[in-house]
Amino acid sequence: MTPDRETLANPRLWLAFASMLLVSGLGNTFPIFFPALLAEFGGSRGATASTVSFLWIGGAVLGPLSGYLIARRNPRLVVICGLGAAAAGL
Repeated sequence: MTPDRETLANPRLWLAFASMLLVSGLGNTFPIFFPALLAEFGGSRGATASTVSFLWIGGAVLGPLSGYLIARRNPRLVVICGLGAAAAGL
Protein backbone atom coordinates (compact mmCIF):
# COMPACT_ATOMS: atom_id res chain seq x y z
CA MET A 1 0.00 0.00 0.00
CA THR A 2 1.38 3.40 -0.93
CA PRO A 3 1.54 6.15 1.69
CA ASP A 4 -0.57 8.61 -0.32
CA ARG A 5 -3.51 6.23 -0.59
CA GLU A 6 -6.51 7.15 1.56
CA THR A 7 -7.45 4.75 4.33
CA LEU A 8 -10.64 4.27 6.30
CA ALA A 9 -8.99 6.05 9.24
CA ASN A 10 -9.00 9.34 7.34
CA PRO A 11 -11.43 11.73 9.11
CA ARG A 12 -12.20 13.54 5.84
CA LEU A 13 -13.51 10.30 4.38
CA TRP A 14 -15.84 9.80 7.34
CA LEU A 15 -17.00 13.42 7.15
CA ALA A 16 -17.85 12.99 3.46
CA PHE A 17 -19.66 9.73 4.24
CA ALA A 18 -21.67 11.33 7.06
CA SER A 19 -22.56 14.31 4.86
CA MET A 20 -23.79 12.10 2.02
CA LEU A 21 -25.72 9.93 4.47
CA LEU A 22 -27.43 12.99 5.95
CA VAL A 23 -28.25 14.59 2.59
CA SER A 24 -29.50 11.34 1.05
CA GLY A 25 -31.46 10.45 4.16
CA LEU A 26 -33.21 13.80 4.32
CA GLY A 27 -33.77 14.00 0.58
CA ASN A 28 -35.38 10.59 0.32
CA THR A 29 -37.78 10.87 3.28
CA PHE A 30 -40.32 12.94 1.36
CA PRO A 31 -42.90 10.09 1.16
CA ILE A 32 -43.02 10.02 4.95
CA PHE A 33 -43.94 13.70 5.15
CA PHE A 34 -46.20 13.72 2.08
CA PRO A 35 -49.53 13.15 3.94
CA ALA A 36 -48.66 15.77 6.56
CA LEU A 37 -47.78 18.31 3.87
CA LEU A 38 -51.07 17.66 2.08
CA ALA A 39 -53.02 18.06 5.32
CA GLU A 40 -51.20 21.24 6.33
CA PHE A 41 -50.99 23.12 3.05
CA GLY A 42 -53.67 21.52 0.91
CA GLY A 43 -53.20 21.33 -2.81
CA SER A 44 -53.34 18.36 -5.07
CA ARG A 45 -51.25 15.24 -4.66
CA GLY A 46 -49.69 15.77 -8.08
CA ALA A 47 -48.64 19.36 -7.44
CA THR A 48 -47.15 18.47 -4.08
CA ALA A 49 -45.26 15.46 -5.40
CA SER A 50 -44.01 17.38 -8.44
CA THR A 51 -41.85 19.59 -6.22
CA VAL A 52 -39.66 16.63 -5.27
CA SER A 53 -39.72 15.36 -8.86
CA PHE A 54 -38.32 18.70 -10.01
CA LEU A 55 -35.64 18.46 -7.33
CA TRP A 56 -34.55 15.00 -8.56
CA ILE A 57 -34.66 16.10 -12.21
CA GLY A 58 -32.53 19.12 -11.34
CA GLY A 59 -29.97 16.86 -9.68
CA ALA A 60 -29.93 14.56 -12.68
CA VAL A 61 -29.32 17.48 -15.03
CA LEU A 62 -26.89 19.47 -12.90
CA GLY A 63 -24.90 16.48 -11.59
CA PRO A 64 -23.06 15.75 -14.85
CA LEU A 65 -22.59 19.47 -15.47
CA SER A 66 -21.00 20.00 -12.07
CA GLY A 67 -18.81 16.93 -12.58
CA TYR A 68 -17.64 18.32 -15.91
CA LEU A 69 -16.84 21.70 -14.34
CA ILE A 70 -15.02 20.13 -11.39
CA ALA A 71 -12.90 18.02 -13.75
CA ARG A 72 -11.86 21.05 -15.81
CA ARG A 73 -11.86 23.95 -13.34
CA ASN A 74 -10.91 24.59 -9.75
CA PRO A 75 -13.18 22.35 -7.60
CA ARG A 76 -13.27 24.89 -4.77
CA LEU A 77 -14.53 27.57 -7.12
CA VAL A 78 -17.26 25.27 -8.44
CA VAL A 79 -18.36 24.38 -4.89
CA ILE A 80 -18.37 28.03 -3.81
CA CYS A 81 -20.46 28.96 -6.85
CA GLY A 82 -22.85 26.11 -6.04
CA LEU A 83 -23.18 27.27 -2.44
CA GLY A 84 -23.82 30.80 -3.66
CA ALA A 85 -26.53 29.58 -6.03
CA ALA A 86 -28.13 27.53 -3.25
CA ALA A 87 -28.07 30.51 -0.89
CA ALA A 88 -29.61 32.73 -3.57
CA GLY A 89 -32.34 30.15 -4.09
CA LEU A 90 -33.33 30.20 -0.43
